[in-house]
Amino acid sequence: MPSPYCNENWDYGCQGREWECKCNEGSMQSPIDLPKVALATEATGAAMFDYKRSPKEKTRFVWEEGKVKMKGVFGTLTDTDMAEYEAFEIQFHTPAEHTLNGKSFDLELQIHHRPLTEGDFAKKAVLSILFDKVPGASNKFFEKIDITMLPDKFRKERDLDEDVVIADIFEDVAGMSITHFDYFYYHGSQTAPPCDEQVQWFIVAEPLQLGNTVIDMVRDVINIKVSTINPSFVLGFS
Repeated sequence: MPSPYCNENWDYGCQGREWECKCNEGSMQSPIDLPKVALATEATGAAMFDYKRSPKEKTRFVWEEGKVKMKGVFGTLTDTDMAEYEAFEIQFHTPAEHTLNGKSFDLELQIHHRPLTEGDFAKKAVLSILFDKVPGASNKFFEKIDITMLPDKFRKERDLDEDVVIADIFEDVAGMSITHFDYFYYHGSQTAPPCDEQVQWFIVAEPLQLGNTVIDMVRDVINIKVSTINPSFVLGFS
């Protein structure tokens, strides 16, 4: 099935329909439309998320491939087959790339991982969090990283003033933490060329809330389309 992102209006180093040709042969392309939690199949195992403090000296914001990214050393993810992945990059997408039961969201934070386990070097893993725009809603992660200083195509890199802690994303959410949350799980692809399909997606099942100001600042810098297809998936629990 052709990728929903493959059309001549996109250009990330490709020209015209070369972008489409890189993705249109795929059968498990991302992003997707996730189902209601009640319609997902419960997973037989659970992934483990072990995120650490990323020192500010080793962390930076960059503008790369038309995206706002944060690069650092954020910790590890271990999948249900005990393969280990290192979190090295956080991407900011607005509006969100994934949808939930047909609903679009204002922001998606994607934590990208590269493999550490021998024999898995072609694979990737992504933990994704969806955010709803709610006036006045706060989030410790965004408060600490000074979202007013995002990079753009004119100022492509900057350092951060504080260490980065992924667990701060869940700090203001009652009953949730980086070691206790439900998530959707499915096998998909990268959402940009080369659209490789050896990607494990872990998407927090309950969208979080974030204030208007933060989302609008990110949207001023980058604007990513949302499209969906329907794959097979399971619901996991950490």
